[in-house]
Amino acid sequence: MTRIILIRHAEAEGNIKRIFQGHIDGDVSENGLRQLERLAERCRQFPFDAVYSSPSRRAYKTAEAANRYHGLPITTMRELMEIHSGRWEGHPFDELPVLFPEEFSLWENDPGNFCAEGGESMRQVYDRIWGAVESIVRDNAGRTVCVVSHGCAIRNLLCRVSGKPLAELGSIDWCDNTAVSILDFDEELHANIILANDASHLDAELSTLGNQDWWKKNEPDGSKTAGTRAVKRRRILGIDPGDVRTGVAVSDPGCLLASPVSVLTERNYDALVQKTAALAVQYDVGAIVVGYPKNMNGTKGERAQKSERLAADLGRVTGLRILLWDERCTTVSAGVYMNATDTRGSRRKSTIDAAAAAIILQDYLDYRRNTGKE
Repeated sequence: MTRIILIRHAEAEGNIKRIFQGHIDGDVSENGLRQLERLAERCRQFPFDAVYSSPSRRAYKTAEAANRYHGLPITTMRELMEIHSGRWEGHPFDELPVLFPEEFSLWENDPGNFCAEGGESMRQVYDRIWGAVESIVRDNAGRTVCVVSHGCAIRNLLCRVSGKPLAELGSIDWCDNTAVSILDFDEELHANIILANDASHLDAELSTLGNQDWWKKNEPDGSKTAGTRAVKRRRILGIDPGDVRTGVAVSDPGCLLASPVSVLTERNYDALVQKTAALAVQYDVGAIVVGYPKNMNGTKGERAQKSERLAADLGRVTGLRILLWDERCTTVSAGVYMNATDTRGSRRKSTIDAAAAAIILQDYLDYRRNTGKE
């Protein structure tokens, strides 16, 4: 299996001013630099073996941030570049329907058939980006590879690996700047999408799409709703690891309240990781908080080291943001909760671990709400 960690470049000036960039070599914006700090921390968890990037400055700087804690050589490939749109390049999006009404109608309503005069067709992009990733996978069999590209190119690739024809390109969401997708390829180059267009490492104020309206789609009733998963506020999973039982809790969609949901009684470590990853998919979470049982003096013992290992492996398998959260006194608090709710006997034993996970998660949610920090 070969894993591709696919990343869109950070916000550039063209993204702010809504100018069609294409092959224009714009630089990263100030907000884009802040996005890169978050991306670097997220990519720290991935076991990269190689890094590839479009040669555009905005992409290459993103690859440098993703590679910050890995120190690998970065290979540039022109095949990973954004669509070249000929006479569209450099025009504000607001001008396009006036200057090029027929081409703009295709871009909006039938993107698979889009081709600007002097540029490349969408079919060429669809084939080009697939060919680039196919080559990367063949050259890196069995490895984990970071690939940095652009919004339209990534949209085409996700369309292809989803098994959809180019005619259905419009059904593929646009992704936010620095959004992460994870694609697993087998030996026959069949791809499985593990994660798509996830930007959970960005706060709302750092999100490019979260502060723009262009990507919102009109529903049949005329209302506007979010047309992309990139800025969707997702739940957060809480984990209280144990030698025999692992408590699990989940937040509400607003990420304000934590609730216990289950206890995993799994002794096989690899199976525990897979079951936890499955719960992350089931509850549509954007991050996982893992209890971090330091000693009372702040030192790390064997249990804390086990939590570190679990956090690293969950990050590798799910591609989500993983946070280690100090759980000192949490089990005691869970016991107080059990007493207050008069929970006894076998039900107490089966519930206390999930309650501990909920307390860990609630502590993090309160911290996030009170400080504004992730």
